[in-house]
Amino acid sequence: MTRLFLQLFAPVFIVTSLFLLNINSLLNPLFSTFLENQGLGAFKPIVLILDDTLAKMGGSKGEDKNRQLQQLQELFLFDIELLDFHNVHLPQEAKNSLEQGHFVPMPDNEDVLYHLSADTSHVWRLDLTQRNRETDVEFLRRLTAGPIRIITDNLLASPERKWHQALKTMGRKYDLTLSLLTLDTLDIKPQEVEKLNKQGVIIFFNNDLERIYSLIPDSDYVLKMGPFEYPLIIKFADQVFLGMLAFLMGFLVWLLLRPVWRDLRKLQVASRSFGQGQLQTRIKYSKRSTVKNILHAFNAMASRIQQLIASHQELTRAVSHELRTPVSRLRFSLEMLKETNDPADRKRFLQEMNTDIEELDEMLAELLSYARMEANQQVITYAPVVLTDWLFYRTIVYERDCHGKEIKVSHAKLPTEAVSCMDPKLMARALNNLFQNACRYAARNIHIDFTRTDEEYCLSVDDDGPGIPEEEYDTIFTPFTRLNQSRDRKLGGYGLGLAIVRQIAEAHQGTIEVIPSKLGGTTFLLKFPCETVSYHRG
Repeated sequence: MTRLFLQLFAPVFIVTSLFLLNINSLLNPLFSTFLENQGLGAFKPIVLILDDTLAKMGGSKGEDKNRQLQQLQELFLFDIELLDFHNVHLPQEAKNSLEQGHFVPMPDNEDVLYHLSADTSHVWRLDLTQRNRETDVEFLRRLTAGPIRIITDNLLASPERKWHQALKTMGRKYDLTLSLLTLDTLDIKPQEVEKLNKQGVIIFFNNDLERIYSLIPDSDYVLKMGPFEYPLIIKFADQVFLGMLAFLMGFLVWLLLRPVWRDLRKLQVASRSFGQGQLQTRIKYSKRSTVKNILHAFNAMASRIQQLIASHQELTRAVSHELRTPVSRLRFSLEMLKETNDPADRKRFLQEMNTDIEELDEMLAELLSYARMEANQQVITYAPVVLTDWLFYRTIVYERDCHGKEIKVSHAKLPTEAVSCMDPKLMARALNNLFQNACRYAARNIHIDFTRTDEEYCLSVDDDGPGIPEEEYDTIFTPFTRLNQSRDRKLGGYGLGLAIVRQIAEAHQGTIEVIPSKLGGTTFLLKFPCETVSYHRG
């Protein structure tokens, strides 16, 4: 769960952080494009007013020109210059933008703007830098003082009855929304009216300039400028930013969760198919899948269940076949026992029946052992044991039970101290099954070898019997499997011994394999790890 969380959270956190750190570089090009396309709506009227006012002054050259510009500078509370187009030091691309009527910021100071004048041979340079400790409203008051003064002077220069018409004309000329109101018809709150009477000008500002109200001297009228229109993306910049961030995060989460959802859908479909009896169902997934552990667990579970069901089906068929023979003999002996009164025959039939019952009892014991191992009910208890002593006591029993055959025991590199590397009882059971198998088929020699390498223990049992055909190597560990040639039921066994050995090896996280023996028969190799572990199967 932690790994999945980190895989999902880390990319989202990194991308979101980069987005926040680089928001200006991301949004500025977008905003600049809109501002240029809209002609910098808030500043365009300033240039139009400058051009119109300069034209009314006569547009003289030389000292008169400088004097007129000085008069304009006195009206405006920010620095303005009128430069010859050829003396403007801007990149050619910026000059091309100027010729198209756009505002162009100074390359190293975006608060200084250039704009082509009305005569197209000059360029206005406007220094719109906000001063230190100057609030946004104070900055706007300083920025709009010149235009308000010029518009008001133009109104006062004409009769009052013509003010409405004059204001419409200036609104079209300066690209401004201008209107004339009286104090008793103002669309503002009473407290704002009091503020207007005290200050002469009030500005409504909420992230952007909205409206300006200015008293016209010696009259009952108020000049209203605005509302000012801005591109929606600028007007709702905060909402746009949050929307972009939310979209980016949502898209990123979708990208990250899409492969997870796809793999989980595979798991859902595979589970449904498996539940409908399609036991061969497996899930194909990438090694980079976030939920690969879950999918791998499903595949392992499916394989195990399929193996168990197949094993149980095979076991059921085999058990019915194996039980049929002794039961048939018991029934035959019972029938014969009923039909004879001869004491010798009755005794013989009773002995045969007892032999069949012992065979059934032995077979059932083997079946129960196999079933417990197959059902993972066998507890693997690792206990400390001196391996050489353990092997010695086992071989004493084997020499007693296998008369007439030479048993050789060897061991190399086994630790002399006690180690916890196996379940002594279960491993003794495995070794006993291998030895009994070798004892049945060996001609004369049996060799038991127990060694250790750097990574594992190897317990091998060799015999000089007829051997096992190579094509039978993969089948001899299947329950109730017997070879049809030299190793058959006449020599005893039920075909469960090697199946139990395989289960004990797997319980120890090891393997069992069969190879040709140097003695001429067969070698069984049981290998298991050297590490000391505490392992419970199931």
